[in-house]
Amino acid sequence: MQVILPVAGVGTRLRPLTHTLPKVLLPVADKPIIGHIVQNLLDSGVDDLVFVVGYKGDLIEQYITENFQGTFTFVTQAERRGLGHSIWVTKEFITSDELFIVLGDTIFDVDLSEFVGTGKNILGAKRVEDPRRFGVAETNENGVVTALVEKPEQPKSDMALVGLYSIQQASELFAALDHIVDNDITTRGEYQLTDALQYMIEHGTEFQLQEIDGWYDCGKSDTLLETNRHLLNNGCARRSEGSVVRDSHIIEPCYIHATAQIERSVIGPHVSVGPGVKISDSNIDDAIIAGDTEIESVRATSTLIGKNCSVKGAVLSTILGDDSSLYS
Repeated sequence: MQVILPVAGVGTRLRPLTHTLPKVLLPVADKPIIGHIVQNLLDSGVDDLVFVVGYKGDLIEQYITENFQGTFTFVTQAERRGLGHSIWVTKEFITSDELFIVLGDTIFDVDLSEFVGTGKNILGAKRVEDPRRFGVAETNENGVVTALVEKPEQPKSDMALVGLYSIQQASELFAALDHIVDNDITTRGEYQLTDALQYMIEHGTEFQLQEIDGWYDCGKSDTLLETNRHLLNNGCARRSEGSVVRDSHIIEPCYIHATAQIERSVIGPHVSVGPGVKISDSNIDDAIIAGDTEIESVRATSTLIGKNCSVKGAVLSTILGDDSSLYS
């Protein structure tokens, strides 16, 4: 089995952090977003991964190859023309009949055995309050998917697709993708994976839904912080051996890198402190602080701070991009 991870997005809603890093390399808890996803796949015994890269793809390739062991292929999507297009460009690199697609900017708390090795075509889904924002699955009384609609104006279902797709015959999927690309079938100007899957359904392929609870989007600042809170609450919280904490109070759960230094501060709950970070005389909660940043006399909450920043005497609830200075 092979896994396709589309990671070519720019991440405009997380600017200015994504001016210098692709979205999937932004830190959350103890590692970048994509690191959590890849680790989960490898821990489940899946190690043949195909990454669809674009914006700053060289940084993604460097991170993956330096931190994980497996069979990794990196395919460039030269133009961002939708999720269906990103899958379509991998066609010549897919050699397995069984295919698993997982979005590279969403962390899932799910048992992958519910999707992998089942012999069934399965789509991950979750009930949502406003289905108009998502691809939506309609089912019959037997739970078989009858229709997939991308961001419907008048949804007939509240079951949103979450970005997990288990396909048993890759050739059928790529035939469907060929059809929508060759015939320029787009939704909102893009080649959508839902349109290809709908084509498969109309030609006899059966899909079932697997409802999941743990679905953590990392596409916006508030959802990235929410994901950070979830991960810290569920096992990523730790003060690494070697970190220096003097005259300070750490309110768990927090993640503190081994090379971080904290003095005369109150940190937490739900703070992730990256490598080389120095914090003094500050009070910080609900925040992610990337590497090699210095913080002095700061009060911060609901805040994302990039790498190589210097912040002094400020009250923050914001996003601060890499290599920034802020003094008050």
